[in-house]
Amino acid sequence: MQQRTVFGWLLAGAFCAAVSCGGGDNKSSKPPGFGLPCKAAKDCSAYDLLCSAEQKCVQCLGDAVCKAGQACSAGLCKVQEECSDSSDCSGAQVCDEEAEVCVDCLTSRDCAEGQRCAGNSCRARPACEFTSDCDGGLLCLIDPGVCVSCRDDDDCSATRVCEDYECVVPKPTGDGGKSGSGGKAGSGGKPGTAGSGGKSGAGGSGGGAVAGTGVGGTLTAGSGGVAGAAGAAGAGGSAAGEGGAGGSEDCGCTADQTCTPDERCVPPTLIDDLWDCDDQILAIAGRKGNWSAYADVGIDFDHGFGDPGAGWTEHTCAAWAMGSELTIDDPNATLAFLGFRLNVDELDDGLAYDLSQYNGIQIQLETMSAIPTSLQVVVKTTGGGIFQVTLSPVDGALYARSAHFVSMTATVDSAEPTLDASTISEVNFAAADASAFAFAIHQVSLF
Repeated sequence: MQQRTVFGWLLAGAFCAAVSCGGGDNKSSKPPGFGLPCKAAKDCSAYDLLCSAEQKCVQCLGDAVCKAGQACSAGLCKVQEECSDSSDCSGAQVCDEEAEVCVDCLTSRDCAEGQRCAGNSCRARPACEFTSDCDGGLLCLIDPGVCVSCRDDDDCSATRVCEDYECVVPKPTGDGGKSGSGGKAGSGGKPGTAGSGGKSGAGGSGGGAVAGTGVGGTLTAGSGGVAGAAGAAGAGGSAAGEGGAGGSEDCGCTADQTCTPDERCVPPTLIDDLWDCDDQILAIAGRKGNWSAYADVGIDFDHGFGDPGAGWTEHTCAAWAMGSELTIDDPNATLAFLGFRLNVDELDDGLAYDLSQYNGIQIQLETMSAIPTSLQVVVKTTGGGIFQVTLSPVDGALYARSAHFVSMTATVDSAEPTLDASTISEVNFAAADASAFAFAIHQVSLF
């Protein structure tokens, strides 16, 4: 009998045994059932498809379920086309000239209205009426009623501008920057505004302004300020800012926040808020890893990373799973879980991540009213330790639930009797009762 407390990380083969990884070569044909309307994952399960946020049956919600060499494009697993520019790409795809492959989008302007570009895929923006409806520091764009990173330049930090409702580094203009010549003539003249190579630092302690050569004089470093943004030099600015003590390019975050790869300011304790609707945890505070999922073969299992769909109260993106036994009381159908690794190296090995300074893990958890689900929060260590605590069932709405490390006990399969939080490598969330379950995790944090 397989114990529900055995939590080995998912190899590609095990993952594909549990979920659809795409069949055939997926060159252009759509699988049966693709595009049919759906309200929940079960509506697409007969076709081995997933229910998208647009309530249509699709083959994939992200690259994770596609084969190697394929990418998820408009809900289909497709072989990526090589390209040198967008004219080489078929359909509405554009060329990622750095990677030399065709993708659905590079920026949000490549997507339809009401969508944004995340992970080279167009995703639906969360709907809102007020900014209070938006999570993760986002703002409500009243018309058309969607959550965005910015509405104008004033919503961004001093080093960024608002384009396609995202805060981005301004592109070089090629005309030498705003000041043109780069500074007033004469020795010791006042510093001019930097060219497109970077903005000059604002006054204050902590960093130097951008240095550059002016016409008839030299731009001096400011007495203090934020380091200039790196970039191509204009006629009056250097290619990179001259960093002062403690100066760095970031999102303009406060001291108690950190900048995400998609340029949002979040607490460093945030592991993932699923804003990108993808299977990667946020690459911040030295953490890097991917979500994955597994269920025993005797379980009718469905999962995804996105809007859980109809039947759920909360429609922001989540890591969600639902299922039930195919045969009642099947002794070999006891395990179903979602999880992620915290520290993955270039060889895809799960390394330790030190959580000893934290008390535990907090999640924003939702279950279906019809299926109250108890959830096991499980951590694995690099020494073979497996420790878990069970959270009592919640009924329907979104709840903040906390799993304290001191409350976790070693499982029968644990190679270590006591949890050493400095060696944790994996975190898993498992249905305590796999006979029928449904849970959605909208956010994971440390406390």
